[in-house]
Amino acid sequence: MSKFINIGDTIEAEHANACVRKLEWKGPRKHPITNECMMLYESNRNSNVEIVKVYAGEIKKGTEHFHRNMGDILEADSISIYVDSTRREKSDVKEGVSARHGAQLIDIRKRSISTIKYPLHNLFKCLGLGSSVDIVKTIK
Repeated sequence: MSKFINIGDTIEAEHANACVRKLEWKGPRKHPITNECMMLYESNRNSNVEIVKVYAGEIKKGTEHFHRNMGDILEADSISIYVDSTRREKSDVKEGVSARHGAQLIDIRKRSISTIKYPLHNLFKCLGLGSSVDIVKTIK
């Protein structure tokens, strides 16, 4: 069980739980590494995704660096969530989850691949980043 906070950290799970303040459905897209057509969701503002059930399928070439252990958590400002599904995921809105604000809780029962897009702003110094301009350079 580890917590990942760096840009590009990725988890793959058979069943995952996500807690986000804002979730945007982007539609079917190809995953950049696996080249599979999956539903893309992007979260904004204080997001986390946790592995509930470990992915036991075939590990494809190029995905060896994905984290797949039970209880692994991604914590970030923005996370891209690719879900192996043809239907949109439903989310429950709960008030008071993040102390002051409500959050959307998503129970992803299909295989999913989640990647940190932008880390939390208070962790920039830990990651050696000075401003948001540095993030754009790091991603590319």
